[in-house]
Amino acid sequence: MRRQVNRGHSKSIRYSPASISESATGLETPFVESETPVLRERLFHCEHFWLWRLHGRAPFIAGSTNVPRVMVCVEGAGQIEYDGIGHTVGKGDVWLIPAEVGTCAFRPRDAVTLFEIALPE
Repeated sequence: MRRQVNRGHSKSIRYSPASISESATGLETPFVESETPVLRERLFHCEHFWLWRLHGRAPFIAGSTNVPRVMVCVEGAGQIEYDGIGHTVGKGDVWLIPAEVGTCAFRPRDAVTLFEIALPE
């Protein structure tokens, strides 16, 4: 069975529920890893990259030690802070957190949705 989803855009998204289950390609049914301080769902995991969706209003830690991360803001806005300096982030912004930097604090202005992509070696 195929479903068509139209999210207010001119282009529809087509998917098959069977294609969203865990597979050899890494695509998974969204798996909730944590609900606090923000909802963190694992969406994809393979040897080349890992993908999570983060959603919430509370401050949280972004990034990880020893693994570079790419962050994509898909809804909302906030500030990413590193070494005491805040950088404004809004919908559509993409930024890299190098492995050497490790973690950064993210402070949403209101509700925010981000994609966090890990790039393991």
